[in-house]
Amino acid sequence: MDLRARLALLFLAAGLLLGLSNVLLYRSNDRLVEDMRWVMHSHLVRKEIGAVELAAHDMSASMRDLVLTRRENAVNEYVDARERMHVSVERVKQLVADHRAQGDNVQKLIALAATRRETMDRLLHTQQRDPAAALSLINQGSDREGIADFTALIQAMHEIEGNLLGERESATRASVARTQLLLVVAAVTAIALLGLCLILVWREQRRRQITEASLREAAIALEAALTESRGLSSALRQLGEMAEMLQSCQSISEAYAVARATLPALLGGSAGTVQTINASQNLVETALEWGEPAIARETLFAPEACLAIRRGQPYPPAGAQVVLHCQHLHDSAAASPAQYLCVPLSAQGAAFGILHVSCAGPIDASLRRDCIAAAEQLSLSLANLRLQDSLRTQSIRDPLTGLFNRRYLEASLPRELQRAERRQSDLSVLMLDIDHFKRFNDTQGHDAGDALLAQVGVVLAQVARSEDIVCRYGGEEFTLVLLDTDLDQALGRAEQVRRAIAAIDVSHRRVHLGRVTCSIGLASYPPHGNTPADLIARADRALYLAKESGRDRVEAARAVV
Repeated sequence: MDLRARLALLFLAAGLLLGLSNVLLYRSNDRLVEDMRWVMHSHLVRKEIGAVELAAHDMSASMRDLVLTRRENAVNEYVDARERMHVSVERVKQLVADHRAQGDNVQKLIALAATRRETMDRLLHTQQRDPAAALSLINQGSDREGIADFTALIQAMHEIEGNLLGERESATRASVARTQLLLVVAAVTAIALLGLCLILVWREQRRRQITEASLREAAIALEAALTESRGLSSALRQLGEMAEMLQSCQSISEAYAVARATLPALLGGSAGTVQTINASQNLVETALEWGEPAIARETLFAPEACLAIRRGQPYPPAGAQVVLHCQHLHDSAAASPAQYLCVPLSAQGAAFGILHVSCAGPIDASLRRDCIAAAEQLSLSLANLRLQDSLRTQSIRDPLTGLFNRRYLEASLPRELQRAERRQSDLSVLMLDIDHFKRFNDTQGHDAGDALLAQVGVVLAQVARSEDIVCRYGGEEFTLVLLDTDLDQALGRAEQVRRAIAAIDVSHRRVHLGRVTCSIGLASYPPHGNTPADLIARADRALYLAKESGRDRVEAARAVV
């Protein structure tokens, strides 16, 4: 029997052993979990029995306190203890439903608890009508009626559950011991099989050493052949370099720059272009190109004009008769179909562009292979960068309004404030809040409220300058960071924003919802603070002042003394 067969048998035995061990461990673990569950169940039952006993004691104590001291809060404490005893008795009833003896005890407990509550209730009524009579009953021990039977029953239930707990803990320890034993047996057996495998491999290795001498000559010949083939690996090396550079790109424009620098050398003797489908999915646009095309082509065309995009595969296919031609190429393509190649750029089965290559002569197999490999690398890089751009946009944009979100504000405001400090320029922060938005939301509905917030976002984006930062701070509150804007200019800008919001004609689902107003608080650097927290806080206080002063107005923060 050769080494492969022996190893196969050993691995088969190991697999069967591991499978059997896993089954046994699974069953042992299930048993352990079940035993632990019953242990926890016993602890819970004992806890609830103790809660019943404690509640009964609290009932007596609060009643005696009420009768002896007439403290007003003692009635509430009695009612609370009475309710706790009732709830705990019900819980005990549910927990011991699976045990006959405890179930019988629970029925007695329910009766005794009811008697106990009735006794205490009568004493409470007596106290409310005739405190002296209630005091006399307390002195006669009326509040202790039935307490001996009640306590004895509680102790009996504790004893039964304690015995059950002991049995279940013993079962749990036995399950743990079984599981540990199985683990030890499985580990020892696995180590033994592994040792046997190592022995067999070591013996085989000794036999192979005998043949190494004869293989050295073959290795020398192989090295010579590899030396000759290194000249053919230039394309693979260039592909690797291109892939490495693409991996380091942080934007699509960087990826295009890498492709523009590497594709001409990788696809030597060819001219080509990388074209991508636009966001509307209705046009293919040129992203980059190199060389003088052998076949005239369109720089802008519909996606369905390219057969590679339609088929999701390189076109024309290798070695096949070409009947159809890409419509984005001029008539010369029909005369020389072997001189061009379109390779789709795709991600997750969906094409988002093409790599188009044309040559003065026919495209050979090596160039075709390099084109497809380059397209795969470029597709992977562009897809990842598009995904990163999408995730980056989602992380800093509010999906409802399209404005920046609070996270972007917290990241950009410190940077802009530092820039203002370096340039010794001004910066202002506006905090804007839609007046009576909660009432609007409650009256018109959340969909209408969202429509209002979206329209406010559109207006703020329109009135803001390109260098300003407009954010949805949270809820109906918005923040504007006005760069190179002092306090007086900010007041004018804030008034402009207030009027623009007041002019919004709110409508939703063709229903006119009326007009809304806003209140604005503003703070400027440097008069109101020199940190983002200071500016936000003072602008927020100014906003609060605008709200308190009647809303639909602009208030500036007070200067820092």
